[in-house]
Amino acid sequence: MLRILLFITCFVVVCYGLFRPEVPPAIFRGADRVMHFSAFLGVSFSARLAFPKLPAWLVWGLLLAFAPISEWLQSVIQPVNRSFNWLDIVANTMGVLTALLCYVIYVKWLHPRLFNQDHGH
Repeated sequence: MLRILLFITCFVVVCYGLFRPEVPPAIFRGADRVMHFSAFLGVSFSARLAFPKLPAWLVWGLLLAFAPISEWLQSVIQPVNRSFNWLDIVANTMGVLTALLCYVIYVKWLHPRLFNQDHGH
C-alpha cells in the first residue's frame, strides 16, 4: 500500500508540475530538461514498484506513451504559457528508460526474488 501511495504522490506532483500555468523558474541553463527527466524517472520507478504484478510490457508501455502525450497535453491545457517541445519529450522518455534500467538493477541484484516474479522487468 505504501508503494501505491508513493506512486500516487509522485504522479500528482508530476502532473501539477507539467500542467500548472506558470513556467518553472530557469535556475540554470537546461533546468527544464533536468526537471522533465527527474520527474519521469521518479514517477516511472515508483509506478513499477507500486504495480509489480502487472505485466512489465504494460507498465513500461504506458509510461513510454505518457512521455510524449503529457508534453502534448501540456500545450493543450495551458496554450498561453506553455508550449510543445520535442526536447522535453526526449527528456521524459530518457527518464522512463533510466527508471527501467534502475528497476532491472534493483530486482536483479538487490532483490533477486522479484526478478523471477517480474515478467520482463
